[in-house]
Formats: sequence, structure tokens, C-alpha cells
Amino acid sequence: MCTLPKQSFTEKLEKFNDQHYEMVAKLVYGIFNPVNLKVLHMIFPEAFTECKEKQAALQEFAGGQIWQEGNQKNGQLLSVLSWVHESEDNETIKMISEVFPEELNFSTEPVHGLMFTPMDVVSLSYIFSKNNFNFSQISVRNVQFMGNTFDLFTKALACAKKIDSLDVSGVAMGNEGARSLVQCLEKINKLEMLGCGVGGGGVKYLAEKIKTLSTPMELLDLTGNRIGNNGAKKLCVCLHKVRSLYLEQCELSGDGIKQLAQRIRRLDEPMVELHLGSNNIEDVTDDLLRCLPKINQLHVNECTLPHIKL
Repeated sequence: MCTLPKQSFTEKLEKFNDQHYEMVAKLVYGIFNPVNLKVLHMIFPEAFTECKEKQAALQEFAGGQIWQEGNQKNGQLLSVLSWVHESEDNETIKMISEVFPEELNFSTEPVHGLMFTPMDVVSLSYIFSKNNFNFSQISVRNVQFMGNTFDLFTKALACAKKIDSLDVSGVAMGNEGARSLVQCLEKINKLEMLGCGVGGGGVKYLAEKIKTLSTPMELLDLTGNRIGNNGAKKLCVCLHKVRSLYLEQCELSGDGIKQLAQRIRRLDEPMVELHLGSNNIEDVTDDLLRCLPKINQLHVNECTLPHIKL
């Protein structure tokens, strides 16, 4: 795009409002084109006589359309960040940094998921590394990550100063994805990872890191992950560093819940919330009752409970 005449360059910027064109361009200029601006300048020096004007057009576009409501969600932000990365223009980077949103929302519907390419994540990492951002929320719910892109994404998140809330629900990360999250856990206050295909092995990676955090996490939501009793046991080592824990639909039963309850009883400070809905707790209700002094709110929705005399 940098070798195009100014008018054509501007027209192509405008075309990125078309989502179909955007996806094609991301493929052409992202995956299959590793050539950066400096290399192009060496090959086609005469094509860069209008380089400053093109950078001005990019700055105007990045400072205007990209921040309109909803554009972050449809992935257009990724396109502009890739151009900024490619331009290696400090003035543009500074301008982007000054108006960068505190909330990044790339979440989408499961069927029509946004796909992150390696180049998308490299561009995010580039911008993050140039600044010390504080984010109120980053959501990539149901986003698809190509190959090892999720690992690159978590490395990019590690460049942020702080992330109050990260939502990776619906991302098919599995245990290896949970392992990648360890890289940025110390920056995250609330972590939602519903239905991510994480099992007991993935929980072990998370728990071992969480127990070392300097400040407790406000929220860890593992709803819909089949962590089983093995995963519940692994979580016991980090319960003192989690304020609210969601374990609904996690295929928990007697032994796993019993060990959780025993560990909770030994906590110095009560947990704010514990959610155990849609698990088999019928045989361990007595254990849960004994740990109630250390849980402000216990939720057991859609669980079979025996008749209890209080």
C-alpha cells in the first residue's frame, strides 16, 4: 500500500469499512507479505516521494474513524495498528497512544468468529511495548487464534501495565493455552475463561502461578471447563489468592469438592464468592456447610441437595 499514489492510498483506507475487503487485505498484506517499509523504501525509493503525505492520511484515519463506536469490536482496530506498525512512524505511534482506548473489545459470536493472525498480534505487541497501558477490559470472547497466535497474544498482554478484566471465554485454548496465560497473569485482576477446553493439566499451570501473585485476583471464572476432581485439587494451592471462584459445570464431585472445602476452612480471609452450580455435590454438603464461615456467598444452582437440618 505504501507504493500506491496518494489518491489510491486514501481510497483503500476508505475501503476498509467493507469487512470482506478487510479480511482479504489482512491475508495479502499480513500472512503473505513480511516485507516492511524500510525494505520497500530501498527497493522503490522513487515511490516514496509522497511518504509524508501518506503518513498524514494514516494519522487522520487512525485518529478519526477507528475510534468510532463499534469499530474496535469488528476488528478494524487491528488493521490500523498493523499499518502503524508497518510505518514505524514515531509521530503516528505517539498519536495512537494518546487516544488508545482503555477497553478493547474484539468479542464476537461463536459462529462468525473474528480470527487473529500472527501479524495482528505482532502489531498489538508492538504498540503495547511502546507504551505502559492500563486497560479496564480486554475481551477476545469467541475469537479464533491461528496456530501459536494465542501464545503471542499473551506475550503482548504481558507488556501492559495492568489489565483489570480479561475475557477469553470461548477461545479454544486447551491446556496449552492455559499455560500461555501464565505469562500475563500477574497483570490481570479478573480472568474469565468460560468453555475454553481446559482440563486438570491446564488448571495446574494457572494455580501454580496464581499462588505466587503479590495481590489476590478478584475473579477467576472457569465455568464450563471439564477440570474434574483432579483440577479441583490443583486449585487448592491458590485459593488464598482468589477472591471469587466460579466452577460451575466443571464435572466436580465428592473428593474434589471435599478437598476444596477443607482448604477453604483454613483460609485466613473469607472468599467473597464460590460458585459450584451444576456439579454433583450431594455427598459433600456437610463439608461445604463446615466451610461456610470462610465463604461470604456460596452458590449451588442446579445441584441436587439432600434434606438438611440446620
